[in-house]
Amino acid sequence: MLQRLPGGYALTPLGETVLGNAERVEAEVLAAERTITGKDVALEGLVRLTTVDTLAARIVTPALVALQAKHPGIVVELVPDTRSLSLSKREADIALRMSRFEGNEVVARRVGALAMGLYSAPDMARPIEEGQARLVTVLDDQAHLPEAKWLRDAFPDALIGFRSNSREVQVHATLAGAGVAALARYRADGEPGLIRLYPTDLTLFETSG
Repeated sequence: MLQRLPGGYALTPLGETVLGNAERVEAEVLAAERTITGKDVALEGLVRLTTVDTLAARIVTPALVALQAKHPGIVVELVPDTRSLSLSKREADIALRMSRFEGNEVVARRVGALAMGLYSAPDMARPIEEGQARLVTVLDDQAHLPEAKWLRDAFPDALIGFRSNSREVQVHATLAGAGVAALARYRADGEPGLIRLYPTDLTLFETSG
């Protein structure tokens, strides 16, 4: 499509035709972009989001209601679930998790940090001091999570007294005196029946896909 000349290169007739076609395509694309950006494109349709129960109830729900007020065409399905629902299989459109995604089938990014603390009921102070603490933790399928490892490292000799993958159940078990739990500070700090045992916190990163 280029012809070599003594002073450089010039387009052949075929090259001129291709260039003209390319310029027309570019002009049409730019015109389409101007049309789209010049209009208020409404967001609508079903969005299915999954996350753990405490995040779903206390943080995600108010945010989704506010989003829906701005975009009434959106229908929200919020699935509080301790299981990692599959995005690639369309079990959910968006997942907000407290651990990193594995695999390359989704687009993931960090959206915030979550501070964790170690908590117990006030009357558990003496058993803890005497080395008789029991742990409120997750089931074996989530024992790899950072907060579960952190709790075990803090009390390596403690027995497990209560297991649940529901963070909300863990809160209430800890309130009832079942033992020591690693809980999200946004949930546990405002709970009158819980005390935070140590000033050291664990920071988890949330990711969405």
